[in-house]
Amino acid sequence: MEIPVALRYPNGRIHETVYDTTQPMHNGTEFAMHGHTWRVIGLAEKPRANVPPAQERRILCVASDP
Repeated sequence: MEIPVALRYPNGRIHETVYDTTQPMHNGTEFAMHGHTWRVIGLAEKPRANVPPAQERRILCVASDP
């Protein structure tokens, strides 16, 4: 299943994309994407403008590698 995610880089930039997984994602889940290890920390506060309702809420992730 494709899960909408918001990846927050250490410099504050946020990249919105989808992550394809068969496992449920919850706070503390870690996964590799775009050369980083990401950790789920909750839901993104502000959804993107002009997106379908199914993609409004994205899971907020932060880089957990140094």
